[in-house]
Amino acid sequence: AHFFKRTMETLIAIRCEDFVMVAASEQENFHFIQLRKDTEKVHSVAPRKLLGVLGDNAYRTRFTDYIARNLALMRFRKRGKDISTKAFANYARLELASSLRSESGPYECSLVVAGVDLDSKQGTSDSHLYFLDYMGTISQVPYCSHGYGATFAMAILDRFYQPQMTQAECAELLKKCIREVQKRIIVQNSQFDVKIVSKEGVSAFIEAGSND
Repeated sequence: AHFFKRTMETLIAIRCEDFVMVAASEQENFHFIQLRKDTEKVHSVAPRKLLGVLGDNAYRTRFTDYIARNLALMRFRKRGKDISTKAFANYARLELASSLRSESGPYECSLVVAGVDLDSKQGTSDSHLYFLDYMGTISQVPYCSHGYGATFAMAILDRFYQPQMTQAECAELLKKCIREVQKRIIVQNSQFDVKIVSKEGVSAFIEAGSND
């Protein structure tokens, strides 16, 4: 997307059998000017649901807040019952696609939607990861990446990804991707915020920086 030329950021997500790990560079840039280096771009928007967003700050924060508040409203109307990750992803896609045809113009941001759905009757859980871009394209994927570093991250994921990885193995693969992005992209990507969603909920897993 053209706005990545301004923001120069990277988002990486990896799905395994019972969890999904999502990482985003924390710096906020405008072309070659760094505005902040501690911006949160991976958000817990519902129980066992993560939304990773890249884009200009105005679009990113407005869209994230809008989605989170509407998910809370849906949960309230359904008396505390959460929607599925698939429904969440398709709702986000609908909002992106609708904005393309609105007077205010599109949300210039690209997303990943990650979640774990519980089946209380069978006592099982399923992890899901969806890739969405600002045009409203959606795809369910085992791993994905947005942004300037996506080419380098995807090359590593294509080679080393295994769906049965443990959290420790997934973290090592993610660190490998992050190190390659830091090596290849001349704009500073020194700090990444990493969150994991599993059947236990959402947690900050690691912070992978230049010294890891």
